[in-house]
Amino acid sequence: MISLTNIPSALISATRIAAFRLRIPSINLSVLEAILTAIYLMALLIWQFSNTEDLNITYYSDRSGHIAACQIPLIVALSMKNNVIGYLTGVSHEKLHILHRTISRSVFVIICVHGFSRHVQMVAFGWTRMGLACGIIYAIMMIMSFSPIRRRCFEIFYLIHVVLAFAFILLAYFHTAASNFGYYVWPAFVVWGFDRVCRYLRYLIFADFQSPLNPSNQATLELLASDTIRITARRGRNIPITWSAGQHMFLAMPTLGPIESHPFTISTIADDDHAADTASNKEHKGKEMVWIIRTRDGFTRRMKEYVIGMDGKCQVPVFMHGPYGAPTDITPYNTCVFIAGGSGITYTLPRMRELLIQVSKSQACARRVVFIWVIRHPSHLEWLSSEITKALSTASRVSGLSLTIQIYVTALAASSSRTSEDTEKDAIEPATPDSDERLAAFCQMDGVEMKYGRPNVEDVLESAVRSSDGPISVDVSGPRALLQDVRTSLSRGFASPISVLRGVPSVQLNVETFSM
Repeated sequence: MISLTNIPSALISATRIAAFRLRIPSINLSVLEAILTAIYLMALLIWQFSNTEDLNITYYSDRSGHIAACQIPLIVALSMKNNVIGYLTGVSHEKLHILHRTISRSVFVIICVHGFSRHVQMVAFGWTRMGLACGIIYAIMMIMSFSPIRRRCFEIFYLIHVVLAFAFILLAYFHTAASNFGYYVWPAFVVWGFDRVCRYLRYLIFADFQSPLNPSNQATLELLASDTIRITARRGRNIPITWSAGQHMFLAMPTLGPIESHPFTISTIADDDHAADTASNKEHKGKEMVWIIRTRDGFTRRMKEYVIGMDGKCQVPVFMHGPYGAPTDITPYNTCVFIAGGSGITYTLPRMRELLIQVSKSQACARRVVFIWVIRHPSHLEWLSSEITKALSTASRVSGLSLTIQIYVTALAASSSRTSEDTEKDAIEPATPDSDERLAAFCQMDGVEMKYGRPNVEDVLESAVRSSDGPISVDVSGPRALLQDVRTSLSRGFASPISVLRGVPSVQLNVETFSM
């Protein structure tokens, strides 16, 4: 039965589906990003061609240059980890990258208009030749930024992008300064400098203003599987630090790459009530930070090779800055679903643990929590089984709270369709008798279900939605195929706006991805 009182919730649901969950397949672009690009480009074109005396080229050729130049500091700001826009809005840097790409595409069109309208003068003077070089560099950056290219070789893309961006800004400054408009561009260097200062301050704070070479500031690297590494570090001995569940840090290891830093999600929580009084915590002090990393190419592959060369476990100096990210507040939701594939558990597990602690303190509304983890082999449970046990312990102390944990093991399934896109290629490690006993004990705990095969994501989500008495939150992290399955499932049928009109609770989807 359709109810008019559900219209606001249905409209919100329709907006979420259209803007965030639907994607343009051929270019893997969200509808929201496509709409923002079209709106911003339209605004710039209106600004460029209005009052140009019947499109007199003299007017819009100059104006297009001014418009493009004044956008450069904004583009740079939206690409930085630390920027005023993020501090004022509370939006994290990886989400601001949507605006970075939106404005960059729009400015490319304006630069093309500026260049073609001045093609006669392109090589006439030194400052115009600099402008031509700027246009060529920008075009190369745009081509390199196409999704298939940057995903396939991201580290190479990132290095080339940074070098070309610096060259572009420098040439753009000299190009505009020749006409006394350099003030459009030089603020970009101020924005970049501000980010660097904030980054180095974070380095110092997380090292207690000591050298990372100090043994107390080193991190332990441990090989868990042939393509999985656990990093453990303690920070905050002298300077109090904290982070929210779901946030990430950028880690730099001079031993592996002197100028590289990469984002990894923290798999532990800052306010761990189980760890607060342990003897280990008293002895070492500080807060334990753990990362579970699936090795791929580039930096993580070098990390794996280094750990293997050190017999599977070693200590290395680590610089870190962060924490970054602004995970969505899920405390108002009645039902919370967490879905992870492989190492995606580093996002969903701390989110769940933090929520359960908040519920135990009457700071959250959740009455039902569903946690799903898809792994290749039961031995992978040892990665974070202690954290899952802590979550079960916390939930057991809260009356009226239902916690269901489902572990899906795919490698031992009788039949499974597998592709390189949707399979976490975690190695199957031989289990020891001790680990077998621990896993058997873990799987026999109340609230834990071990299943074989792949979960039917749509059925799991529909069951959670149908049985909920209030709004629902879904957090997901893992392979792109898993993310797409969740998006698709929550875009039709039981989660559609029509269903919401009929009284089905609305669903908030939170996806963790570092795809740039």
